[in-house]
Amino acid sequence: MTAPNEWWRTFFSGPMADGWLQAVPEEHTRQEADFAQEVLGVAPPARLLDVPCGGGRHSAWSRPTS
Repeated sequence: MTAPNEWWRTFFSGPMADGWLQAVPEEHTRQEADFAQEVLGVAPPARLLDVPCGGGRHSAWSRPTS
């Protein structure tokens, strides 16, 4: 069996990924993203890369700019 070229473009999509994105409240995702930023000592304007391991919950959430 061979994997199609660029399999990663659609691998994290469909009902399971959509369900997970809807199952976790936005506030929880924000808290997780803030925690990662704090623990890693990342200060704005630096950014973190959310390497694919799901539907992109953390990269979809963006910190409001002030």
